[in-house]
Amino acid sequence: MKFLLLFTLGPVQSFIAQARKTHDLYAGSRLLSELIKTAIDTAGGEKQLIFPKIGAAMPNRFLIEVPEKETNLEAYGQKVERAVRAKWNQIAQVALTGFKKPVGFDEQIEQHLEIFWAIEPLGNKFEDTVKHLDKQVTAMKNIRSFSQYNWQNNAVGERGRKCSLDGQRNVQFYRSKVGQKLQAINSPLYSTEGGVCIKDDFKPDVLQPGEGLSAVGFVKRRYRPENTPEFESTAEIALLDALNFLQDKINNVVSSIRLHEYKNAFDNFNAQLFYEEGLSEQFLQKQGITCNRPLDELSTIRKIYLEDFARENGFRFQKYYAILTFDGDDMGKWLSGKYLIDTSKLREFQEKFADCLANFAQAAKKRLDNQSGQTVYAGGDDFLGFVNLNHILPVLRKLRQLFEAKVHLPLLPYMQENKRISFSAGICMAHYKEPLSLVLQEAKNAQKKAKELKTKDAFAISVIKGSGESHLTVLPFETGAKNVERLEKLIKALIEGGFSNSFISAMHREFARLLDFKGGLLLFEEMFRNELKRLLNRAANKSWSKETKSHNVEDATNELLELYGFQSTENFFHMLHIADFLKREMDEPKKSSKPEPQTT
Repeated sequence: MKFLLLFTLGPVQSFIAQARKTHDLYAGSRLLSELIKTAIDTAGGEKQLIFPKIGAAMPNRFLIEVPEKETNLEAYGQKVERAVRAKWNQIAQVALTGFKKPVGFDEQIEQHLEIFWAIEPLGNKFEDTVKHLDKQVTAMKNIRSFSQYNWQNNAVGERGRKCSLDGQRNVQFYRSKVGQKLQAINSPLYSTEGGVCIKDDFKPDVLQPGEGLSAVGFVKRRYRPENTPEFESTAEIALLDALNFLQDKINNVVSSIRLHEYKNAFDNFNAQLFYEEGLSEQFLQKQGITCNRPLDELSTIRKIYLEDFARENGFRFQKYYAILTFDGDDMGKWLSGKYLIDTSKLREFQEKFADCLANFAQAAKKRLDNQSGQTVYAGGDDFLGFVNLNHILPVLRKLRQLFEAKVHLPLLPYMQENKRISFSAGICMAHYKEPLSLVLQEAKNAQKKAKELKTKDAFAISVIKGSGESHLTVLPFETGAKNVERLEKLIKALIEGGFSNSFISAMHREFARLLDFKGGLLLFEEMFRNELKRLLNRAANKSWSKETKSHNVEDATNELLELYGFQSTENFFHMLHIADFLKREMDEPKKSSKPEPQTT
């Protein structure tokens, strides 16, 4: 008799989302993938695996056929679980290299993982076995047990200051603020005997001054997968195009020489030093950075040879970046076979589905990492990445098209009529200094808003401005990501001077009082179209001929009304304000655009 094992690993939120630095996010993703791969290898390897396929990033669960040689099923499941816990402990001990182990370190590590698994005999119907396995694992999660910490002087542990990353566990490693000397016991930075104070001779990438981490947070911060470059900071993502431009001029422009000269003036160079606010004694002291040249001299180099030179060539030292996150719509229903023509082909479908998602994940990572940003996690239907502001809409459009080509279309023969596999995306654009945890949460909230549309298959964009003002708009993708393309077209028209942005504030001002219009919908639509067209006429480029102006205004009116869809007037105005924000913050396309990378 054959058996199936369903194995899940958590907590996912702690592994990935709890972060203060981009590296924390990336390390959490890689740690989760490494542990899941360990479980799969122990459970029987890729040959036995049903879902998903092995990739650089992995989801937190898998379904595998138990090898026939495994006759003691309980011992087999326990063996897989022990292998994961042993791997996690090994990674934790490696992270301690060069540091004293604090009291309670092992307890925090041992109690972190949440592992649930179930084994069922493979009955006549594969789909019934999978459903029953899923119900068993869900039931176990709902009645999960927990262990109480009891390691602090034989008293209940975990009292005092909590980890800067997870906010749950006691601080075990801390670093004093610059110039501040604190005792290890009864201090604001520390609350547990036997903890470790990180000294100033360690690089700030271990702990920032004033920061405190639990054992789990410390392992994430110290985790460095082999043959993996450092993950870029939010400042580096924001500056990506400008710095690539300066780097491209290395052989024939003085600015490129000045770029290296500028960076080499600092030890532990931080990308925030490319901004004017970074060149201050206070910032350098806080970051533990020293420099070998006067700050006023470095400020002149930065301004004239770097920032001004980039601006003259169509680039700017941008301060905003974007987080893009998405996951598949109704994945549970697809994997259970609910939308299949023939449910007896569920296993065949799942294996094909896993192949398609793996191909898409590889293509998605390649598209983003090619001078557009950096991928945190591409596990198939789940994706998280940092994107430079110039590239966010082209990347979103391309990923939606890739998903259609590599996932939806190959699986059409299995699907019921009028069903489609899609994803919904959330984007948050924010200043590089905005707390990362907040920006990530806003991106997730935007994704949730996109999924609230009846048809799903949508994207939501949130903007957190430095002034504190924020906007959120939700739009359906439509066929071929047409609405993303329309939004790109609007922003390009604003940037290139086709239309003044004056029509946005005028339109919003005039219709703010009519958001609760009680008249007929047809009357409102006619009023809205006529006023939009009138304001676009006023905002149109003065140099256009009468014929060109008439054509462009009519085209813009139609495109904007397609984006509107007469679903929510307030949503439409938020979309216009976001377009205006991008118009102000993006580089000029005619100077900064490059051929879109080809992804196969």
